[in-house]
Amino acid sequence: MNLEELDLSGNRLKNSDLTYIKGLSVKSLNIGGNLVQGSIDIGVLNNLTKLKELDMSNNEIESLQYFHDGERQLKLINLEKLDLSYNFFNNTLLARLGGLSNLKSLNVGNNLINGSINIIEELDGLINLEELVLDGSHLSNILHSIRWCDLRKLEVLDISENALEGELPSCLANLSSLYHLDISGNQFIGNGASTTLANLTLLKFVFLTRNLFKVPSFFMSFANHSHLEVLFSDQIELVKEPAIRTWIPKFQIKVFRLSNCTPKEVHNEVPKFLYTNMT
Repeated sequence: MNLEELDLSGNRLKNSDLTYIKGLSVKSLNIGGNLVQGSIDIGVLNNLTKLKELDMSNNEIESLQYFHDGERQLKLINLEKLDLSYNFFNNTLLARLGGLSNLKSLNVGNNLINGSINIIEELDGLINLEELVLDGSHLSNILHSIRWCDLRKLEVLDISENALEGELPSCLANLSSLYHLDISGNQFIGNGASTTLANLTLLKFVFLTRNLFKVPSFFMSFANHSHLEVLFSDQIELVKEPAIRTWIPKFQIKVFRLSNCTPKEVHNEVPKFLYTNMT
């Protein structure tokens, strides 16, 4: 049988049904949106040696366990995309994924991963990671405790809807390939240009909504960006623009959002940089 792609999502499959996928030569497997729950045997998954894409999202999985000696990590060396979002995984999950050396996309958002984690120590083998999604996980301290320079291939980073706070760390600027950044729904602060964002000149999609940034002065972070197309900045603090010469951005924005902000001034103006984009 030359089956390469198998989609079994949304079929109310249970743990016992996973025995039927053992040893399949498929390259893409989707078992999302089923009734798989509790612990999953890593050994069953490791038999899918040709797998490139695996989707187990929207189940009730709590852990990946080794039911036999020697099966402590996923060893799917061909796996490039893994979606484990919307399950019940906790912080121990990350240690099971460190052996996925060819993984490019990892989504572990909306699980029970929380508090402080050291991504580099847990995922030190993911040297080819290009997309990392950790949204909705109640994380409180990841940015200042990890070496972002080791994730230089990251192009997409989503750490939205967490409990991260303070200024954006300068080490984040090492993600020189980043074009999509979502940090919305946190408690980051900033008044004036952020050196960190200023160095990420390939940014195309940026989501700042529901943070403690002060705009429009914070938008000067993007003064030298030529690729920026989408900027969401709803529900942040709107203050009077400094009385300085208007900066002229290099980008031509396509989608800009600045709704439901909290103004401290009675009269606020549309950010002046927008006038240069109305061509």
